[in-house]
Amino acid sequence: MKKPVYTLKAIDVLKPILIIALGLAIGGILIFVSGQNPLTAYQLAFKVFVSSIFKITDVFVYATILIIIGAGLAVAFTGNMWNIGAEGQLWIGALAAAFVVSSLRNAPPAVLIPILYISSFLGGAVWAFFPGMLKAKYGTNEILTTLLMCPIAIYLVIYFLWGALRDPVTGYAQGKLIPEAAFLPVIVPGTRLDIGLFLALAVALIVFVLIEKTVIGYKIKIIGASPKTAQYGGIHLASMQIWTMVISGGICGLAGAQLLMGVTHRLLEGLSPGSGFWGYGFMGIAVVIMAKSNALAVIATSLFFAFLISMTFLLEASAGVSHFIFEFIEGLIILLIVLLYK
Repeated sequence: MKKPVYTLKAIDVLKPILIIALGLAIGGILIFVSGQNPLTAYQLAFKVFVSSIFKITDVFVYATILIIIGAGLAVAFTGNMWNIGAEGQLWIGALAAAFVVSSLRNAPPAVLIPILYISSFLGGAVWAFFPGMLKAKYGTNEILTTLLMCPIAIYLVIYFLWGALRDPVTGYAQGKLIPEAAFLPVIVPGTRLDIGLFLALAVALIVFVLIEKTVIGYKIKIIGASPKTAQYGGIHLASMQIWTMVISGGICGLAGAQLLMGVTHRLLEGLSPGSGFWGYGFMGIAVVIMAKSNALAVIATSLFFAFLISMTFLLEASAGVSHFIFEFIEGLIILLIVLLYK
């Protein structure tokens, strides 16, 4: 029996165009109501964007985080496990990496960087284990548990930033600057774009192969399509649900180490946009829905949202448009994606 070939339809091209057009149009109305010319604001922001290699590469910096999260969520969503807690897993991954780096400040880069990635993976995996276990054992709704664990993760990080991880030099709620050995090597001089981009692409590829070419991936897909069929086929539903959530959370946790080593270089309250309450983890949900849970398609959708993040900062910096307006636009676009790609 031949595998059905997917044919690109006109609607697949029109959906993202429609989403972008509606988002920008409604954003333009809000900018106009605030007393500014939306066309001038968009033009100024785009002009600044294309005139700076730093600004252009920042899109790939943000995309790196979103690709990792999107790939992680693709695992859970394929198995019909609605992991809405990627944001919390990111923060716990960063927290785990921060604790490890505080004890290994003199380690060489070849040792330190892999260890921090591993520790962040384990942190995210542990944080995702509990919702997975509750789902498998008691049937508890994973949307509720993963979502509620996000603020717990954020406030846990803040607790340690005011305590054990607080930088005594600054006195602020932030961790110590990590050693230079833990800084990810930059691949474009004068920018923040680092080798983490290659890791993100590798993660997306690995997840794609895992889901499409392995026995574990086959089981995840069967469970996602029909849990009863999976059980009749001899698949242990509970253990696979837990493993699906653990793998998903671990990958999302990698984004925490990526932020720590590649962007902030210290643990911060502002680690993720909106102090975590509308950050990368929540954008990752829209990324993976728009990609239809395809880990490779996540790369393209991540670039789209990374561009939106970049424009949020540029509109405020170059045109004086409140970042809250573009944050509203981002939220609207996420809502449209959920509606059109459900």
